Amino acid sequence: MNLILAILLLAVISYYFKLMLDKSNNLLLLSCIYIIHILSLFFNYKVNLEAKLDSYNFYTMALDADSAFILLQPGSRFISFLIYPLVKLNIEYLTLSCLFATLSLIGFLKIIKLFFPLDTKLKKIGMCFMFFPSLHFWSSGLSKEALVFFFMALILEQTAKAKTLSLVTVISLLLILLIRPYLFILLLLSLCVKFLVFETVTRKKLIKNLVSFVLLGLFSIPFLKFFLKIKVYSFSEIEKIFNKINLYSVNTGNTSINLDRTNYLDRIIIVLFRPLFFDSVNFYQLLVSIENACFLLFCVLITYYGIKRKVIIDSLTLYLILSSVLIILFLSTYMYNLGLASRMRVMFLPFIVLGMVLMFSSKKTSLHEKKIIRVTTIPLSLEKLLGGQMSFMKEFYEVKAVSSDNNYLQKVAQQEGVEAYHINLTRKITPFKDLVAVWRMYRFLKKEKPFIIHSHTPKAGLVSMLAAKLARVPNRLHTVAGLPLLESTGAKRTLLDVVEKLTYKCATKVYPNSNALKNIIVNNKLAKNTKLKVIGHGSSNGINLDYFNSKHFSIKEIEKLKSKLEISENDFIYIFVGRIVKDKGINELVESFVEINKDNHHAKLLLVGPFETDLDPIKAHNFKEIKENNNIIEVGFVNDVRPYFLASNVLVFPSYREGFPNVVLQAGAMGLPSIVSNINGCNEIIEENKNGVIVPVKNVFELTNKMKEFLLSEAFYLKLKKQARSSVENRYDQTYIWEEILKEYKELENV
Repeated sequence: MNLILAILLLAVISYYFKLMLDKSNNLLLLSCIYIIHILSLFFNYKVNLEAKLDSYNFYTMALDADSAFILLQPGSRFISFLIYPLVKLNIEYLTLSCLFATLSLIGFLKIIKLFFPLDTKLKKIGMCFMFFPSLHFWSSGLSKEALVFFFMALILEQTAKAKTLSLVTVISLLLILLIRPYLFILLLLSLCVKFLVFETVTRKKLIKNLVSFVLLGLFSIPFLKFFLKIKVYSFSEIEKIFNKINLYSVNTGNTSINLDRTNYLDRIIIVLFRPLFFDSVNFYQLLVSIENACFLLFCVLITYYGIKRKVIIDSLTLYLILSSVLIILFLSTYMYNLGLASRMRVMFLPFIVLGMVLMFSSKKTSLHEKKIIRVTTIPLSLEKLLGGQMSFMKEFYEVKAVSSDNNYLQKVAQQEGVEAYHINLTRKITPFKDLVAVWRMYRFLKKEKPFIIHSHTPKAGLVSMLAAKLARVPNRLHTVAGLPLLESTGAKRTLLDVVEKLTYKCATKVYPNSNALKNIIVNNKLAKNTKLKVIGHGSSNGINLDYFNSKHFSIKEIEKLKSKLEISENDFIYIFVGRIVKDKGINELVESFVEINKDNHHAKLLLVGPFETDLDPIKAHNFKEIKENNNIIEVGFVNDVRPYFLASNVLVFPSYREGFPNVVLQAGAMGLPSIVSNINGCNEIIEENKNGVIVPVKNVFELTNKMKEFLLSEAFYLKLKKQARSSVENRYDQTYIWEEILKEYKELENV
């Protein structure tokens, strides 16, 4: 049995070694950690066996016990309770020490892993503290320190990943409650501050966190009452307990410092930095004094950095610093010798060092174990179609963006707070460039080893899904926001059919962003229905209702814009937002407007967006009309479309094909009704005669009539305008869409 357990522990250690090596590619560092920990294990085993210290006593207590329930008490006896079944199976003391040492080693690796992605020079200095022999000695045997340190590292890992209390965190806290009840209180308090005060979460998550903390607090009451021997909860009773704990500090014990003459501040200094060289009376204290001197110098360096440089305190950094400070303050209350000080240091030193280093690192997005790669053909899609989504996801995963146009891509990545990788992708049919892109994507994915790759737009989908399939990325997701093949014929249509089928074949999941688009994919036999899913009510990103809100602009600002565009008070403005191309129905829009304008000179057409004359040009006479007609206002691409919506009356969007048009959502959120063509996406956002109207595709006659109806019937126009924003609010709130996408990702973790 001892041999079987030893083999299992060796397998676990080997697995974690490989995992960490893949993550860091630092063989020397990891080898040193393993060697130090294993040497500490055998030294700890020898000392405890010879001196019959606590570690060995836990073993003998379990060996002598007639029943496990006798040992089921908070505190030291709980360690004996945990090992009781193994002891009764004749598992030896050395094997049990190896088991606990393996757990603490995993704890060290989890903390070291959080150092790897940081972008500060202090990172390497901070990692050096993970080599301190005293930390490994006290946590490498059958001890409370080993188990508590492992659970604290688990809590830290979970806290770095999520904005809510996970099941792993709750279980770890409860086990700490049974081993060191006071530590449970301090960690619970720190987590409360992090999750309830400093973490920005939805109301639902805030309530979930609050309920979790209340339940944990209520559950801990009987255990704390038993452990502290409190009969009734009152301030006087708690004061007695505190005074009793404080009496420990006058018990000088076996130490070179007379603690009887120290005050509370002195004991804080002792816990943090002593023994130093002048305190040392043996080789062990001399070794610890070197460690303490290094920590003292590190604290001086951190103070210097704090004065000279910008400090970044996020919720994780706050948790690390706060929990460490609370532990230090409590340990100083009852610390009675230097041995206890160095033994307890494992519960705060690794964590406070990581917290200090984190304060000077701006790159905190990579603390999550699982990695997601988001890919679009051009970075404009990342910015405009997926704006804010990567920033949201980085709280749960490590997120990297891949696209073309490196300068623009880096700008978008900086806005979202994620890393970027440039690959030259084109929107045209370019076989040689596409093959090069597939090869570069393949090599990138083999290096990054992401958990999920999620692509948008056709070319990005083809390149990334094919490369991800070859690189064996486990979860290959593709969002379909439109099908260019629907407007193609002949050989081009055949080619685009093959491309779409190949993309969907390589993907593990395909997300059409509207139900109508899903039906088109199924009807054209491009993918099986089982592989398809529409997230929420549709849309790739939803709509940021706070950002797209008329409250951000004053009447004076809009009047100023109207004056600049030469729009008078009596003008009725039709607005189009998007690329000025044939596929967007610009030919029909211009022809309809020209017809209306013959009799209604106070009507104007506002075009917001760039021309694309090389890919999908409009008719020459319509291009000329746009340039020469004084009632057609062309402003080109703008970074912020909101004021242009507010300067207009109705959105006209007669597109031939769409996935799920963001511009219709944006117009609705800004209070504009819409005239849209009867295509997928548009006909799901717009409800006929409620928040807009729907016209047949490429039908100039019907489009003209509906545009006239808005112009001539003020009651009809005002009725639809009144309901425009509420219809979007109820179905397409951005937070809801993000939560649904996150739910998809989380479900993949459980597969």
